[in-house]
Amino acid sequence: KDQTPAFPRRNVFLRDGYRCQYCNQYFRTNDLTLDHFVPRSLGGPLNWQNAVSSCRKCNGRKGSIHPKKLRSIGMRVLQEPRVPTQWELASMAGKMVPKKVHATWQPYLGAIATEPENTDPKP
Repeated sequence: KDQTPAFPRRNVFLRDGYRCQYCNQYFRTNDLTLDHFVPRSLGGPLNWQNAVSSCRKCNGRKGSIHPKKLRSIGMRVLQEPRVPTQWELASMAGKMVPKKVHATWQPYLGAIATEPENTDPKP
């Protein structure tokens, strides 16, 4: 339980709720980037404590600016990067249910699944 979770991009996006940490908008995986909070050009490493989810627009706008200077360009970070717990990631993943689910999964997902997947063979 004290293990640090794996550090793939999707876990960072999951920790941040698939939300850009600068503009506070939700995005799909393909529309998010992994931003170095302290830019690599300023010695920032790639790890949990220095990575946040960012949309492409905000990532480009921030560029190589140090976090302490974000206000000078009218930006702020919602949550500073941190190492999540395994439980926290599992909890966030459990809240993300696809909009369409196969009918056989419906009893297990209950009210959280919104639209059953069409399982009828196409004519």
